[in-house]
Amino acid sequence: MMQALTKLLLRRKPKGSSELMNEVEFWKIMHAAKEKAKGDFETQKVELGKMLMKRKPADIASFDNRFYFISNQLYHHDIWAAAKIIDGTCDDDCFDCFREWLIGQGKEVVDTALQNPDSLADYEIESNADRVGLSLMAGNAFYFKTNAELYPDYVLTIQYEIKGEPCEENELDGRLPNLFQKYRKN
Repeated sequence: MMQALTKLLLRRKPKGSSELMNEVEFWKIMHAAKEKAKGDFETQKVELGKMLMKRKPADIASFDNRFYFISNQLYHHDIWAAAKIIDGTCDDDCFDCFREWLIGQGKEVVDTALQNPDSLADYEIESNADRVGLSLMAGNAFYFKTNAELYPDYVLTIQYEIKGEPCEENELDGRLPNLFQKYRKN
């Protein structure tokens, strides 16, 4: 049985800002990037980068801080179980990317995942999709705008523990029955 994990996040210290972007503004940006992309995740990343490039460096850093704040909220065994069901398997890196992708889908999807991960079955989620890179857009925009790294030093600043109870492979159907029925029905 999987032990409760304590994950130490090597959180990069942003240049000039440790503030979180206003949540409404953050979701407005994420929604606009998704709308412009018309469902294409690669295009969504490009659009997000363009939108962030129009902002001040401190705004880019506060956007990134909000992004990681939400990602940390999604650090839950039940959401990890959802990723395992949808993709068939999911290691640490896959789970990081799955959380990034959830954020890219918007506030409604994130709120749904946080309240009841099994209700993600109500959405069409592609199995084994490429979900890499959304979290890199703020750092890229900051660099191209300032010619400086958003995170010049790697410092341990956040320690958090994964929430919820671990879920073994043979428990997935009982933990998230709707998702299991949708993605693993043989």
